[in-house]
This record gives sequence, C-alpha cells and structure tokens, in this order.
Amino acid sequence: MSEKRRLDETVAANDMPSAATWSEWLDRAAGLIRFGPDRAEVRAELCAHLEDKAADLRRIFPDMTDEEAGVQALREMGDAAEIGKELARLHKPWLGYLWMASRMLLGLALALLAVELLLTLGLFWGIIWPI
Repeated sequence: MSEKRRLDETVAANDMPSAATWSEWLDRAAGLIRFGPDRAEVRAELCAHLEDKAADLRRIFPDMTDEEAGVQALREMGDAAEIGKELARLHKPWLGYLWMASRMLLGLALALLAVELLLTLGLFWGIIWPI
C-alpha cells in the first residue's frame, strides 16, 4: 500500500474540521501559560509550526487537500494538553513579570539620568554665561 493511500485512510478516519480544530488545539496548548505576553507568542509560534507542517505535507503529497493536510499536521503535533503542561512548566510567570519590572526600572533610571544631566548642564552654562 502506498504512503499516500495510508495517509488518506488515516485522514478519513478522523473527519474533524481543520480550521476550528487548529484554533481549539492552539487554545488548549497555549492556554495553560499564565503570563499573557508569553501565551500569545507561544500560540503564534505553534500556529506557524502547524502551518509549516501542513505546507510540507501538501508539498510531499500534492494530491492532499488543505483540509487533510491540516488534520494530519494536528495529529503529528501531538496531544495539546500534554504540550500545554510542558509549556506551562517552562514559561514561569514570575520571569516575565521580573523582565517587565527590570525594563520599567531601566526606563526610570534613564529618565532620572537625563533630568540630572539637563539640570547639571543648565547650572553649568548658567554659571559660565549668565543670562
């Protein structure tokens, strides 16, 4: 039996719609990540992986429809719940919040430095060249 025929039978055995299923799968896989910005980034990356996988399948099997490629790509990505648990373990929310806080503190420090620099230069120029 050819590889294409086995793949067709596998796809026919599971007749779920790919567009809705992709969205549901992505929601389940990324939904356990508690830090919102990470969750959005991971969801976008997983979506790109699904699109790449489906495109590869269509390239390898030219007779495959978009629907079949989408369903097979989901199957090959694995269980969304298991992937979601592992992603949630890797993406700790405190790291994200720490990163955001450090960026805010750096911005505040740079703003204070700029104000100090302007005040210092202003006093310096005022002493040398009184207005």
